[in-house]
Amino acid sequence: MTFAIVGGDARQVKLAQILAEQYTVLAFGLDEMPPVSPVIYTQSLQECVNQTVDCVVLPIPLTTCDGLLNMPLMARALPVEHLLNAMTAGQIIAAGIIPQEFMQAAKAKGVHVSDYAKREELAVTNAVPTAEAALQIAMERMTITIDGCKALVIGYGRIGKILARQLAALGANVSVSARKLSDMTWITVSGFRALHTVQLTPYVGEFDVIFNTVPYAVMDETDIKQTQAPCLLIDLASAPGGIDIDAAKRNGRQCIWALALPGKHSPDTAAWNLSRTLHYIIDEMRVEV
Repeated sequence: MTFAIVGGDARQVKLAQILAEQYTVLAFGLDEMPPVSPVIYTQSLQECVNQTVDCVVLPIPLTTCDGLLNMPLMARALPVEHLLNAMTAGQIIAAGIIPQEFMQAAKAKGVHVSDYAKREELAVTNAVPTAEAALQIAMERMTITIDGCKALVIGYGRIGKILARQLAALGANVSVSARKLSDMTWITVSGFRALHTVQLTPYVGEFDVIFNTVPYAVMDETDIKQTQAPCLLIDLASAPGGIDIDAAKRNGRQCIWALALPGKHSPDTAAWNLSRTLHYIIDEMRVEV
């Protein structure tokens, strides 16, 4: 097979090197960290995704908020339409958080699309570096140790489960909030204090650090005003996030919206996780064909 790696961050650079151990790999959109031989680094998008390429791998998210390809290592990003214009029917696109309009346009052109952000195996493995990076941020920003601190994790999904466990292993007093009764039961039997996510206001003032993993509003200005000034707020949720950052600033609270942590803090691990997922995607598509 021939792969093309387009855009992304350090994890895409490492991914290109991993895949190049077995396959022909072309790359574009990584000017600040261009991968080395045997990866073929091209000078144009058209050259990179030419008709000999079987699978084009793009970052997560696929596009920026203004609809351009996600290319943080380039001085100038390209409109997402340029990608489809350069591709041919039968090729495969693997990317994360793909806009519906793009999916429809790709289907109309005969390009197969797989959103790896929806793959459970990748989400679970990426939860580990995300949780570790969140702990690193907390250790760097807090003036007290994790050991003995009072920590709240909002949400008991993949990241929430791992983060709560890691916090407890470091000696934190851990509370976890959820909406479902089943999740609250699991939180309790796992040894954590269970809270309801929609009833946090009376409790938020107790904590030294609060981690949010829920991608919708869970902490508004009322909640933030109830926190103590030293409390560190870390939002791990994808857009639109769950903590009102502007309200946190107005009230003098330290709030960090920490996105794309696997790529920033553990790019090699993130790349290995993605390479395994790509093999699953290709194998499944071969079976379907």
